[in-house]
Amino acid sequence: MKLLTLILLITSLTIDANVNVEESPFKWSPFYTNEKIQKETGVIVLHGSEGGKVFFTQLDSIYLASQGFKTLSLCYIDCGKDSPFETNFVHSVPVEYLNKAVKWLRNNEGIKKVSIIGFSRGAEFAALYAQKFNDVELIVLNAVTHILETPYSPNWHDYKCWLDDKKWNPKCGTPPIKRNKTSTKSPWTFKNHHIELFTPINLKDFKGKVLITHGAKDSLWKKERAQKLFNNTNQGLAKLILFENDGHILSFKSTNKRRSETLKMLNSL
Repeated sequence: MKLLTLILLITSLTIDANVNVEESPFKWSPFYTNEKIQKETGVIVLHGSEGGKVFFTQLDSIYLASQGFKTLSLCYIDCGKDSPFETNFVHSVPVEYLNKAVKWLRNNEGIKKVSIIGFSRGAEFAALYAQKFNDVELIVLNAVTHILETPYSPNWHDYKCWLDDKKWNPKCGTPPIKRNKTSTKSPWTFKNHHIELFTPINLKDFKGKVLITHGAKDSLWKKERAQKLFNNTNQGLAKLILFENDGHILSFKSTNKRRSETLKMLNSL
């Protein structure tokens, strides 16, 4: 209920009074609807490594709902924990969890198509999902990579592994926020097995549309990663947009442009 109260406060500060927020079957995952407008496409928004308690992506979800798209802001890590620092990095996430959300949204009244919009780690999740399930009409990948990049860390959720000054306890082994060269696992699981680290993402067989946006000055995931992923799509159904003056986080102007391009893709379905 704390989440719902906070989301209601955020929603009340938006310009569109027609947007409502409801609870969904997924923990810390609010569902946004519009009283007056309902498009036939439902949207799932995936946050990045900051976790579900940080509300960057909630604003995008509210915006999409204001345009008539029922939107599920799906939390998949750091869902209701006490400290986002201790639990916000990707630990172990089943790709099938996203499939449950897709099925739930598609069964929602009035929904005939489903799109997934991901940011950073959430974009990686969306791309991997599209490769594995190939059952949505559009994926929008913002600040994405072309391979499964982050190693699985079995100790991330153990509170004993974090010291009071928020530093990693060396007794727990290699810090998960640094490259673990001995790890061969990614944090993503499929059919109860971790997918191998550095597995390339291949979207050439994906039947839906793909929009990739990326800051050309991104120092975390360089623009070449987005280009490589774009090269691994069916380019007749894909579009790549580079924002020349932006990094991993886009400016206000570029954010509005990204939202505009996303709306064009959604309305083209």
